Amino acid sequence: MSEGQTFYLLITLFYLSSCIKSAAPGGIAIKKNLLKGWSIRQPMATLAGVGKSLYLAPLSPWPGAILLSSSCAKQSAKITRASAWRLLRLTHRATTHLRFISLLIFALFFAVIPYIYYLDGDSIRTRLVIGYAFFLILYASLCFFCIHRRFVPKRKAERIKHLLLNIISPWSAMRCSDDILMQGKLQAIHPLTMASLCKDSERTAYLGQALRDSIYRKEPQFTLEEVKSTLAVSGIKQSDLTKPPVLESDDSSQYCPCCLTTFSAGTAYCEECDHVPLKSFRDPEQQAS
Repeated sequence: MSEGQTFYLLITLFYLSSCIKSAAPGGIAIKKNLLKGWSIRQPMATLAGVGKSLYLAPLSPWPGAILLSSSCAKQSAKITRASAWRLLRLTHRATTHLRFISLLIFALFFAVIPYIYYLDGDSIRTRLVIGYAFFLILYASLCFFCIHRRFVPKRKAERIKHLLLNIISPWSAMRCSDDILMQGKLQAIHPLTMASLCKDSERTAYLGQALRDSIYRKEPQFTLEEVKSTLAVSGIKQSDLTKPPVLESDDSSQYCPCCLTTFSAGTAYCEECDHVPLKSFRDPEQQAS
């Protein structure tokens, strides 16, 4: 393997590692798609030993984006849904230009420079393209510094550290907007509030599970009052989230009221939900509803 191949292998590995984000279990990650709005990102792994959940950010710096809300956010003063939505839009728009510059750096290092080098070798044109790539790295680093100072002005030491890291590390410059999107006030948004900003289907599914957990689990992540408050602001009826699941098979006669998994006769508890007692589809209360 040549020195150039080794260099690109290292850049690729470092870049992929920078796409993996960690958060404490109980938090939530949402991602922005170009046309589909915000959606909930499920963790790709949970490291119980160190108390971290791992999330994979969009591999391209633009147009996708990812935000993390820490589980400890629920211990802080709760940001209202309207304020959270304004803050989310403001931060996302403020980093749009930076993420586009990061995309150009990404394209230069992983597509343009290898192609030019393949055609011309160590020529003047190759050196000019490399020089332009490092100019964009410097420009992105300065943009990061200004935006970071705008949103988290008190974190001067952290800002200078990331500035220097972005200048000397191409893979860091490609993901520098993540350091703005995943800190400050955005990370202090309550996970339930963050989920309420996503598209309807995912918002309803997340809040529905949170509601049922708060009713049936012994140690739920959120209190029933927290969930009810978020449902009221989101305009979702509690009764719509506690309905029994659709009976898909005649073999299923029971269901778990917490996770809505169906069961056949002979099972009394759902082991996945702290041994919640199962309910029957033939329950008179269910038939009446």
